[in-house]
Amino acid sequence: MVVAVAAGALLLSEGVAAIVPGALSLSGAAGAAVVALQPPGAKELVTSLFGTASKGVLQLLAAGVGLGLVGLLARWRPRAVQPAAWVTGFLLTGSAIFWGGVPGIWAIAAVAVPAFLAGRILEMQEARDEGDRRAFLFATGGMAIAGGLALLVGRTPLRQLFGLDARGSSELPDAEISAPPPTGAQSFDIAGISPIITPVESFYRIDTSLSPPAIDATRWSMRIDGMVERPLELTYDDLRAEPQIEIYSTMACISNEVGGDLVGTAKWSGVSLQSLLARAGVQAGATQLFSRSVDGWSAGFPLAWALAPERQPLVAIGMNDEPLTRDHGFPARLVVPGLFGYVSATKWLDSIIVNRFEDATPYWLELGWVADGTMETQARIEVPRYGSRLAAGPVQVAGTAWAPDRGVRAVEISIDGGPWSPTDLSLPLSSATWVQWRATWQATPGEHEIRVRTTDGFGAVQPTSPADGRYEGLLGAYRGHHTITVTVAG
Repeated sequence: MVVAVAAGALLLSEGVAAIVPGALSLSGAAGAAVVALQPPGAKELVTSLFGTASKGVLQLLAAGVGLGLVGLLARWRPRAVQPAAWVTGFLLTGSAIFWGGVPGIWAIAAVAVPAFLAGRILEMQEARDEGDRRAFLFATGGMAIAGGLALLVGRTPLRQLFGLDARGSSELPDAEISAPPPTGAQSFDIAGISPIITPVESFYRIDTSLSPPAIDATRWSMRIDGMVERPLELTYDDLRAEPQIEIYSTMACISNEVGGDLVGTAKWSGVSLQSLLARAGVQAGATQLFSRSVDGWSAGFPLAWALAPERQPLVAIGMNDEPLTRDHGFPARLVVPGLFGYVSATKWLDSIIVNRFEDATPYWLELGWVADGTMETQARIEVPRYGSRLAAGPVQVAGTAWAPDRGVRAVEISIDGGPWSPTDLSLPLSSATWVQWRATWQATPGEHEIRVRTTDGFGAVQPTSPADGRYEGLLGAYRGHHTITVTVAG
């Protein structure tokens, strides 16, 4: 029965977090503490094991461990369960506030209240008379049902029906500089290859927020401050009123293993970061563009990268012709072509601070990560898949390659360690995006190894070391040639 109460409290907490803007549940608050206190290298390990499911796994693990501890405590010290529930609620409320960036009232609603109710109901369990027993069962069931209904409203299309979707039905303003749709020469029609534009629902999500903040755009604003002559405060309507620019850009996570799927290309729309910085007036001596999210996460990269005339970084409000989703940074985020997200791609943007590198250290650099966040030159084989069984004869080999924002000059494949052969490339959407590539291989019976490599727009060939694509930890990203093995029938 004690475990049933704990499970009901978890469900109620998840439901409240689903409908309360920016809240974390009990398991989310526990996860926030784990993320905040993680040792260097832990994030890489979890991501390598579970990929984009790492947050869900972490929350399930927190919930499972919590339920297990409650069950053991109920057997060992039954009278300690109720005060333990209240103490746990107090500690996790603090975690939600200080590490999860949740406003106090929301943390109390989603974390403290379910924990307090669980403790109060556990008091009732100790009662001996039948009336209190029935009240206990009704209270436990009611808590679970309320949580389930809240989840139904908060995590389904009903969210918009009840007015809980912060994005509402808003549309993007027209762009003054638009990015035209891809042509046939920019997108190959090959079954199994990644589409040249990644759908929003398929675009990877890697960040430290266990629950994406639900921000009311009518109350939100961002500021540009620090070493500037004229600090700016911009609302969502202010950004929408600015001249809009559309760009195509490929984004990848530094934790993306060779051949992995933590990479995607989208059409981003928003306001030129360079124009906003020009209006603010950058002071001499500034070296870093430091940005912070509403949940407290931060990133930083060289200011010179943002100001380079050949680049077009954005304060983005749109993705693939729609307003940003919560998962991808609504109401506004930074998109900086050519840089890994951990140094640049701040979602749920709160502030941009122009400063010097010695003035502030971003989130991941505080954990010892390398400061150089330049994206690697990479290619992957998508057709055929690893381990495929093929018929002898002509076989199409295809995939994607990227080197933002240097562009891709060539992609080559090698069969069984033999000479490198050129492939056909799609026309790039921009120098900041991936391209598709394809080649025809005359397959002979037996087991074969297919390897791919890329040459970027400056003529630099993708490095071969380490050949197995092993992660280099805090020293940088995954490197190496994507390699697959296939079997050709005789």
